[in-house]
Order: sequence, then C-alpha cells, then structure tokens
Amino acid sequence: MRSGLLGLVVFSVAMVGFGSLTAGAAVHSVYVGTYTKGESEGIYRLEFDDETGALSHKGLAGAIENPSFLAIHPSAPVLYAAARKGDAQVVAAFRIESDSGLLTPLNEQPAGGNGPCHVAVTPDGKHAAVANYGDGTVSVYPLEKEGGLGAASAFFQHTGSSADPKRQTAPHAHSVNFDETGRYLVVADLG
Repeated sequence: MRSGLLGLVVFSVAMVGFGSLTAGAAVHSVYVGTYTKGESEGIYRLEFDDETGALSHKGLAGAIENPSFLAIHPSAPVLYAAARKGDAQVVAAFRIESDSGLLTPLNEQPAGGNGPCHVAVTPDGKHAAVANYGDGTVSVYPLEKEGGLGAASAFFQHTGSSADPKRQTAPHAHSVNFDETGRYLVVADLG
C-alpha cells in the first residue's frame, strides 16, 4: 500500500501536533482523506518531522468510505470527516488516540444533503458544519463534550443559479468556514 498511496486521489489533509521528541523539534500526525475506490480504505496517517522536513507513511488510521474532507477539533483530540458511504451521506467523528495516532469512531450524523464535500469546526469547538455540493445544502451540528456530533440543529437549502448554464443551473455549496469568532458561517456556492 505504501507505493500505492501516491496513486490515491487526495482530497483533504489535516495536521495535528503529535508531541515533541526533542527540544525545539516536533513530529506531527498528518491525516489524509481519500476516495476508497481500488485499494484505498479511508483516512491514512503520515508523520511530518518539522526539524528534518521528512514525511513518512504510517498506514491506515481509520476505515471509512470516501472521506472527502477532514477537519480537526481546535482543542480536543477529534477528527471530523465529510464522507459518502454508498447512498449514505454523513459527517463522522473520530477520537485521535494519543499513543498511536489511530482513529477510533465516535459517531456519525446524516449530512442532511447530497455530496458532503467540506466540514469545519467553530474556533470554540462547540459546533461543526458541512457543505453538501450535490444539492446546495448546509447542516450545522452541536458538538458533544467528548467531540461527538449531536443531531443537526440547523439546515439551509440554497436556491438559484449563476452565469454558466452548463455548470451552474442549481446551487452547489462547496465550503463552509466559520469566522474567527465562530459567530458567522461563510458558505461558498458554485451555483
């Protein structure tokens, strides 16, 4: 699988601190979300050494079908993935194990739309949001104390179209971003 990793279509990378090995040097876990066609099985972990610049492949961190975007909780060891699991469109939460960097599933919630493609977490770690490209919807979730996802507390359906009749006949939300206060959610939409 190591040589095959370069052949995977990479959709998202998330990096978290993984602890200092020596004074001034640190090794960070880097998580890579992939589409799971062929040999790919989900989210892979690499290690980045910020002293040497070396990036090494560590293997599968967590199995999930088609995790197209990843986000890290700002203060808890939790990773979120927007994923397309067959007909199920979900946002998934994983605990990052401190000793190994492996991912333990916490829970999943329906994405509330078709084609989840981007997930973001508020700076205070109290909410997450997902953009659904296929139908131009956005869902917002409260986050539980340990980082799990609560049921969606808000849902927005974009409407309209734009200038390109071949690609923009309907809404296509493709990113959600909270401002630095977490009070405002900015959604980019192709449609």
